[in-house]
Amino acid sequence: MRGLADLERMEPETAPAISPGVWDTSRRILVVGTTITLLGAFLTGWVYWRRPVEPPPLQIDYDRLEAETENLTVEQSFKLWDLLKKKLRRDPRLDEQRYVEAMLWYRRWLGVTLGVLALGIAVLLIGFFLRSHHKSVSCLLCFSWLNL
Repeated sequence: MRGLADLERMEPETAPAISPGVWDTSRRILVVGTTITLLGAFLTGWVYWRRPVEPPPLQIDYDRLEAETENLTVEQSFKLWDLLKKKLRRDPRLDEQRYVEAMLWYRRWLGVTLGVLALGIAVLLIGFFLRSHHKSVSCLLCFSWLNL
């Protein structure tokens, strides 16, 4: 037992301190900002691609219609008349109303997706600012690539 006091004391091993490494706060914010920006850009493109197109006005070539109906039998002309009566009975104001509603949908969702895109860009700028501030680099040097 006397020899125990002479032995060296061994300290318990402690886990090494975790260094900030690659994933510090500014880089995490940059990744989140990039993700939001890409999502906003994709959604904006999708909404723009699905934008409503105004329906073309109804154009009837009366000369051609007269030439084609000239040689029809009585039965064929009655069938054509029923068909035209059904097709032309449609109210053109309904098409205009649908177009107006589609444009309202388009403008609303385009505003939402542009807002998401702007939010992503703002988060990216915050990440760049924190990164430059964290490394004690001037904010102007951080944006020197903008040639301000």
